[in-house]
Amino acid sequence: NNSGVTRGRKGVPMHIYQVIQDTMTAKQKKQVHIYCDGGAHNRDKNGIGAYGVVVVEDGELVRQRGEAMRGVKSGRMEVMGLLYSIDHAVRNYDKLDDVTIFSDSRYCVDAYNKWLDNWSQKNWKRYKGGKVEHSDLWQLINTLKRSSVKVKWVKGHSGNIYNEMADDLVGEKMTEFEIAGRENKQRK
Repeated sequence: NNSGVTRGRKGVPMHIYQVIQDTMTAKQKKQVHIYCDGGAHNRDKNGIGAYGVVVVEDGELVRQRGEAMRGVKSGRMEVMGLLYSIDHAVRNYDKLDDVTIFSDSRYCVDAYNKWLDNWSQKNWKRYKGGKVEHSDLWQLINTLKRSSVKVKWVKGHSGNIYNEMADDLVGEKMTEFEIAGRENKQRK
């Protein structure tokens, strides 16, 4: 049957095959923005801290994740948020050059973009001596690091809706953790 239509794979007309290919390619080329934040109450060894992560694909909120724990400070929770964000990107997106992670922690952004390679080469020691703080987390981040994933700074509490959502999630997770702790004490 030669109807003048050029056929592609499995006899599908080429113009339809091209539409299918274009649609599949469009789905794969998502612009992904991940916003992460961290914080803690009671800046001592018994403090409660949390991180919050908000994932946005092509301008649409698709995921929120947060976790709280005891015995942490805010710096560690900021790094935990970045770690979860990078892990999520590596596990869920084939085209990592379309992924940008935003953090309002200059420490996290600078560490990822400027210091991480040097820390790794110096066996997790700072250039002035002493151990890199949270080196256990930075080592995990280093194993996940991909040059195509961009990590950028966003000013905190400046009206960026997704950064504010990540910040709110941190507060919510700490509150939930505190309430669960009080309820567990009352049951005993």
